[in-house]
Amino acid sequence: MADKDGGEMLSITTLHTDRLIATSLAEDFDDLCNMHQDPRVMATLGGLRSAEQTQRFLRENLDHWEKHGYGIWVFRQQTDRRFVGRGGLRNVTLGGKNEGK
Repeated sequence: MADKDGGEMLSITTLHTDRLIATSLAEDFDDLCNMHQDPRVMATLGGLRSAEQTQRFLRENLDHWEKHGYGIWVFRQQTDRRFVGRGGLRNVTLGGKNEGK
């Protein structure tokens, strides 16, 4: 993967802590769907999302990883790999201005 100047970009797709494993989004559709349909969780994340909206979210974020070399991670417990949530960094456009530069 190259950066905008043609140089090599480092992409970190897996992170580990003592309690969590974070991986770039991949085949996490079912866990994301469950999360996106939980009213308590999604109350602060823009509201509930349908399966179709979650599929679009997944596709857009996978494209973001491909383009930028970073993005949203899925977090799981180290001990049993249970889904904990998602989080990360993304380029965004606000008011027509790319805020990721």
